[in-house]
Amino acid sequence: MALEKVMIDDKVYIMAGYETGDIILWDLNTFKPCGHLKLHEQITSLTFDPCTRRGVCGNSSNSLQMFTIDKDFNMSLKLELSLTNEGCNIVKLRPDKKILVSGGWDGRLRMFSWKTLRILAVLAEHKGPITDVQFSPHVVKYWNSNIMAASGADGIISLWSLYN
Repeated sequence: MALEKVMIDDKVYIMAGYETGDIILWDLNTFKPCGHLKLHEQITSLTFDPCTRRGVCGNSSNSLQMFTIDKDFNMSLKLELSLTNEGCNIVKLRPDKKILVSGGWDGRLRMFSWKTLRILAVLAEHKGPITDVQFSPHVVKYWNSNIMAASGADGIISLWSLYN
């Protein structure tokens, strides 16, 4: 299961991705679902951009799935991004909404342009599955830029300054 807090039109929602392949958008004011999308793979991670109303989910297959939510909360699958190897533990949008990162079971971090979804780089520092990705909210003095941190099942935390 994967969860993502989502702000749409100044309202807070919870987006949940389930092992069944369902993505459900829950209205926290009514505690009722207001959007639903059925996919075929177990959802392992979610990220969502409220400005473009686009989201991406990682799963156990060799693709990332990009979906949209319209003004009536209808959710639809728009495209699938093929990956070389199966399994994605984490997908995350950089706070400036320029870069999408996926962390795979193969230990690779894949960087995509959020605007075009074109792959920009593949980082192969880890020897085991990527377990999480986080971005610094501010410039890190030592690096003189914002950084991305990635953790892996290999016990390593890698730090990256990319496309800043």
